[in-house]
Amino acid sequence: MITISNPVYTESATCARISASVEISANHKSEIFFETDIQYGSYLTHEVSDAFVLAVLLPALVTQQGIVVETISDHLYYHFKTIVYLLGKAFECNPIKLQAKEIIHTNFSPHAVGTGFSGGIDSLCTYINHTSEECPSTLRITHLALFNVGAYGNNYNQSYLDFSKDLERAQIFAKEVGKPLVYINSNISTLYTHEKIVFYSLRSTLSLAMGILALQKLFRTYYISSTGTIDDFRLSKLDQYYYESALVQRLGNQHLDIFISEHDINRVEKTRILIESPLAQKYLYVCAADIYNSKRGTNFKKDTSPNCCECIKCTRTLLALDFMGALDKFSDRFDLHKWLKVRDQEIARMFIRKERDHFAAENWELYTLSGGYITPEQKTIINQGNLR
Repeated sequence: MITISNPVYTESATCARISASVEISANHKSEIFFETDIQYGSYLTHEVSDAFVLAVLLPALVTQQGIVVETISDHLYYHFKTIVYLLGKAFECNPIKLQAKEIIHTNFSPHAVGTGFSGGIDSLCTYINHTSEECPSTLRITHLALFNVGAYGNNYNQSYLDFSKDLERAQIFAKEVGKPLVYINSNISTLYTHEKIVFYSLRSTLSLAMGILALQKLFRTYYISSTGTIDDFRLSKLDQYYYESALVQRLGNQHLDIFISEHDINRVEKTRILIESPLAQKYLYVCAADIYNSKRGTNFKKDTSPNCCECIKCTRTLLALDFMGALDKFSDRFDLHKWLKVRDQEIARMFIRKERDHFAAENWELYTLSGGYITPEQKTIINQGNLR
């Protein structure tokens, strides 16, 4: 059994933290924490262990251990079996049990409408659509957020460095648009060593929900930006986005709604929304060079533009902008000379990946609809067979 102690709230001069002791075995005990800026300390939820239950859920499931917790909210307790059923189907594991010593009906009064901000296509589209006049006033974004809950890798020290860089960029954007920015920094990724859950894409929605529930006294509504469309829905062990809509319905409660935003439009359609946005033209940041270089040993360089133009996140964005004739609008964000040197190679890579990568498939459809085709030079690259 994995046991979770009651969360403890502590403060330093600049940060506030909730932490709990997690005992995975007799010889393995860790202190797991969620921390934020001191001004948001009062919103950290120590009254129940909801965020910590979600943190240990997948490690418990894949190792087939039950969970023992001191306190849990009644809503999460009620939904636990369904959450485990969904995750069990996705990860091909038998259900596990939860033992809670105290089930609490929380009575928080959150006020904020939040969304994560990385500067990428998804988060910028969510922000623009949910601050427009077309969005009901009660659902317009009031706060931006950035969470270190696994996307930056499982090595906490390195992940914190990469997270801190993104936090600085997010703070600049937040200041320009006049929205408060709240962060969550956590070491939960250190729990994810099992081969079935080591990659963030396998647990992305659940991980974001941990950060949200850690601040459930702040957020009454939170938008998770979808990376795909609901057309892709299925229980899959490959990526949690496939079934994120079913999962988040069980992660909110009586005072917190979690929505998957822009679940009806794909990445190409989101990009089309952004090409006329001055904010996007100034702040678009899709690059994963820092993370890939530290996690995968690549050598992508951001020496001539904010986005490296080499990693897969940059190149698939550049393909879409290229096919829409919008590259010049983003010349401050990408090195277009560097892009032209690799354009044929990336079109060839898109062609090869289109049957197994929905981003490549969306770009390929855009390419062909705009009259694009595979040139002899690109055929040569494809026939060389060294693209994946």
